[in-house]
Amino acid sequence: CRTSSTRTTAPTRVPAVAEPAVTGVLVEAIDAEAGSESTSGLDLARWTDLARSVLAGMGSERPVEMGLRFVGRTEMAQLNEQHMGHAGPTDVLSFPVDGDPRAAAGAPDGSPADDEPAVLGDVIVCPDIAAAGAAERSIPVDDELALLIVHGILHLLGWDHATTEQTAAMQAEERRLLGEHHVTTP
Repeated sequence: CRTSSTRTTAPTRVPAVAEPAVTGVLVEAIDAEAGSESTSGLDLARWTDLARSVLAGMGSERPVEMGLRFVGRTEMAQLNEQHMGHAGPTDVLSFPVDGDPRAAAGAPDGSPADDEPAVLGDVIVCPDIAAAGAAERSIPVDDELALLIVHGILHLLGWDHATTEQTAAMQAEERRLLGEHHVTTP
């Protein structure tokens, strides 16, 4: 996994709120290479629903939005080189909006604007690399895609895995969110 910005603070925990904030979650899923072998057959609605459910389950003080995009190996390699300085494709990249994710779409002074959605950023997933990772671990591809989407969302919310403690906390949160929001396929 790669993130375009490194955060060194503790994971951002957005307080849970009443049900109405759930309707304010906007996730736009895009198959950037529609019709290509690498992304054909993706159930964009399923992955949009997972992202929306995870974000709603994390709680939010106001509406949030994020982008979810699926790309092939070539585009992922280009993004990885351009933004991370690493050659070759990777499984997931996260591009968080700088600053406090809860205030991303707020007022110029950084305070949240209650009527504006917080723009968290974008999660880019490469299904080809996900399939390879799933094969290595002998798990269904859908489970790997779900993990990568949740992992990317956590990065958008400020989570990181730069230290052993951060890694353990992030993996525990991934397991919790997957257990609550992802149905494993047979």
